[in-house]
Amino acid sequence: MIEGPRRLHPSAGREPAHPRAAQARAAQALVAHQRPAHPRALSRTSALAAAAVLAFLLVLFLPLFPALCLEESSLQRNRRRDSGSGNTFGGAAGGGHTLGAAASSRFGVFSPILLSDADTFEISYTHSVNKGRVTDLYTVGPDGITLEATRFVSYGAGMNDPGSGNTFTSVDGRFEIGNMQLHIPVLLLAVGVIADHELSYAGRTRVLSDIWPPQTTLAISYRRASVFDYIRSTIHDR
Repeated sequence: MIEGPRRLHPSAGREPAHPRAAQARAAQALVAHQRPAHPRALSRTSALAAAAVLAFLLVLFLPLFPALCLEESSLQRNRRRDSGSGNTFGGAAGGGHTLGAAASSRFGVFSPILLSDADTFEISYTHSVNKGRVTDLYTVGPDGITLEATRFVSYGAGMNDPGSGNTFTSVDGRFEIGNMQLHIPVLLLAVGVIADHELSYAGRTRVLSDIWPPQTTLAISYRRASVFDYIRSTIHDR
């Protein structure tokens, strides 16, 4: 039997590829696969990332939400800024109090308290003249804070007389001057030593001297607050 010509494999007769050449081709393929993106794509990604960060910061710090805020007044902040060496404010009646880093860190006075659930609140204190307890009743609305009424246990020196349009009643041994309707854009008060100021809102009562040092001037206002303000208030209010 006569055999026909044999077909050879295409690789037959060739010298095997050198290992180094194979490694070089594999490295070139890997480099081509990992080639950096086009500069335009990188700039577009960076712009989107920067826009996302900017939007986050705006949402975090931009005052957007109306809230009733209790915080140090701007006057008090200026006093503390000017008293870096620990100057003492307050006279003999107040006993004096050092305002500075020690007082700030102890009482946490840098954080505002947002009374977000309050549409009414009360401030009670001991009157400096007749020594009786006085309670002022306020409402909160889009126009700000309004003093509606004041209640006290004894009528004497230093107490206000009813004005035109006010009501005057006596209930359970307490007097009340009502229908006052006094609009107050920003309510300022100084934390007393003897006055023992208490703030009541949304079923809670807080002693102001437990939060701020005596003689600290506070401001209560209805203003817009940021998400960051809410976060600080939540941490401070724990």
